[in-house]
Amino acid sequence: MDLLKDERDDLVRMRILDITDRLMLETSLDRLSVTEICKAAGLSRQTFYAHFRDKYAIAQWYWELLGQRFLRETGRTLDWFEGNYYMLQAFSKRATFFANSLKSNDFNGIKKYGNRRRREYLAETVVDYLGLTLTPSLAYQIDFFVDAESRAVTTWMKRGMPQSLEELCRFLADCVPPQLYSLLDIRNNA
Repeated sequence: MDLLKDERDDLVRMRILDITDRLMLETSLDRLSVTEICKAAGLSRQTFYAHFRDKYAIAQWYWELLGQRFLRETGRTLDWFEGNYYMLQAFSKRATFFANSLKSNDFNGIKKYGNRRRREYLAETVVDYLGLTLTPSLAYQIDFFVDAESRAVTTWMKRGMPQSLEELCRFLADCVPPQLYSLLDIRNNA
């Protein structure tokens, strides 16, 4: 029974995401109101808030859905290139949504949320998956890489994806600090 409720909830969330994506063709997430989203989706505010705590949670939910499948798997089942490739391939399917979402500098905005979660995923892989200690040096490398990766992806999205997805993902993999790259190289962890 809970499985059916979860599926229904996900369908409502996807509907809200689809409507928000469409509305963001004309306005940014910061300027879009929950009332506008609800009206366009034909949903009550009560239904919206039963699924999302605010409008920023729409992008967070979708980022998390993708991030769990792709970025979290970096160093586990996917290499550096693959994790970014699959994540950004999904981003590019909703390019307007993510490009507009990335414009927000709100603490709850996708850029800051994505940075926090990417850091957590990499740290969890080092500590929980590999069973290693997160040294100050490794923590710094993760912070350094996540900041650079986020800037590169944001710029790529805002500029209309001037490099191919493959090229960007190769660039990103080439920029991972060598010690961190080697530590999360799935060929070494198999």
